[in-house]
Amino acid sequence: MLWMPPDPRGGPQNMNPTRQIPGSSRPSGLNFSLSALLAFGAGFLAGCRHTTVVQAPAPAAPTVVIEKEDHGAQAQNQVIVPEAPPPPREETVPEAPSPDQYWIPGHWEYQNGSFAWITGHYESRPHADAVYVPGHWEQRANGWVYVQGYWKQ
Repeated sequence: MLWMPPDPRGGPQNMNPTRQIPGSSRPSGLNFSLSALLAFGAGFLAGCRHTTVVQAPAPAAPTVVIEKEDHGAQAQNQVIVPEAPPPPREETVPEAPSPDQYWIPGHWEYQNGSFAWITGHYESRPHADAVYVPGHWEQRANGWVYVQGYWKQ
């Protein structure tokens, strides 16, 4: 049972919380106030939507260092990357276009933040006695380095 304040006009308390104000069709008293409060609160809460967005930090870009290494007359830049390359792919070596052509095997190259496979190809020997030293990846103290292949004189 709801508690009602004493009727200021004297007389017994009206236990009906929906009494009418004379000359008005509007309810008065506790029911009206409670109804209005509930309607306002429901409308207010319906409009309150909280969305929490958590954005993960972008992965740190690997540090790439370029060094210069000298193989006799063939000095070249080298890229040092923090991660090992994937294992070499198996390639089917096609028939040589001519006897003076030598198959240069494919290899992984580090380009734009990831490894890309460079397909093998044929090259002409610079001279009949030239020997090709294939490129390869080496692990060093500060990362992985691709040592470019070259012709040994």
